[in-house]
Amino acid sequence: MRLISAPHLLTKTKIHVQGRWGFRFHRLTRRNNENDLFTAPGVDACVNLRWTHVAPVLTACSGFLFAVLWMDLIFDAQIFGHHSAGRELPESVLASIAGYYHRATTTSRPMSRLIALVMLILLGALGVQAALGRDPGWLLVVSAGLAGAPMTLALTRTVPDAVRLGHRTGNAAEQTRLARSICRDHLVCVSCMVAFLVLWVVRSAAV
Repeated sequence: MRLISAPHLLTKTKIHVQGRWGFRFHRLTRRNNENDLFTAPGVDACVNLRWTHVAPVLTACSGFLFAVLWMDLIFDAQIFGHHSAGRELPESVLASIAGYYHRATTTSRPMSRLIALVMLILLGALGVQAALGRDPGWLLVVSAGLAGAPMTLALTRTVPDAVRLGHRTGNAAEQTRLARSICRDHLVCVSCMVAFLVLWVVRSAAV
């Protein structure tokens, strides 16, 4: 059988190829007759290779954000022993949570800006993934919601509340309200990030 290169041809038959670095991709081909096989090398292989590079970025970014949220929840969890809605948290609990958020939101700069950078990378990678057109529409829409909702919540409420709590703004009742609000927000955000991470791990494994 002769193999004739024809880069200009758009074809439908697929030949799976194992790349040098272990990436799986395929070439589009068209059979002309029993002895000739025309190939269009690189046409679809390039798209699949890009997908292979972009998908791990999504899982890495969501995994990083999940780890950050988990660290936040380690301190937020101190409120769980004080369930009464009208009861102020003990000073020791407030001091512990406020000290953490003062460090995380204020004195850790510029390192704290890495979190915002990772959020932007995740959104950019999701946009590239959508542009490649390799995924179902429902997956992209759900992913955008799972990523966008916690980011919007963090920027509009959670981070401002954490900054205020870190500076011990208000009396004990106000600080208690802030601590509980931050904890609720983080539970929502961590649920979204876990769902996002699971979706893309499963998607990557299925391709």
